[in-house]
Amino acid sequence: SFSMVSFLSVFFLVKGTWSQIQPCLHSWRKVVWIILFATPFGNTAKKELRIEIPENLDYEGLFDDIFKEFTTKNEVITVKTVQMGSVYELRYHISLKRDKSEKAFIDAIRARNGNLPVSCGRVKNDTEL
Repeated sequence: SFSMVSFLSVFFLVKGTWSQIQPCLHSWRKVVWIILFATPFGNTAKKELRIEIPENLDYEGLFDDIFKEFTTKNEVITVKTVQMGSVYELRYHISLKRDKSEKAFIDAIRARNGNLPVSCGRVKNDTEL
């Protein structure tokens, strides 16, 4: 594989001196930091969140304020009825903010859904389905 060391070795041979390489190396560091912080590449892993709510609650927008506080991304995957239609099960894919606690996030949801089951775990890849 072609690594940064290989690149610098080739660059050094072509360009010549370390004083010429240093400004380029500094520019590469800036690019790497921008990529890490401006893209999901350096972000926390995507998780699957399952929430059960009573059928009498309107689930649309019910957790928006909690998601805004605790997540960088959230996407509804499925909504289905369970327990003979008396409960909705909502499934989301989420990414938690780095500085937020998963426990505090789940506690906030439990306070809103009447303490019905909430689970949060890793997203299964296609080979595990």
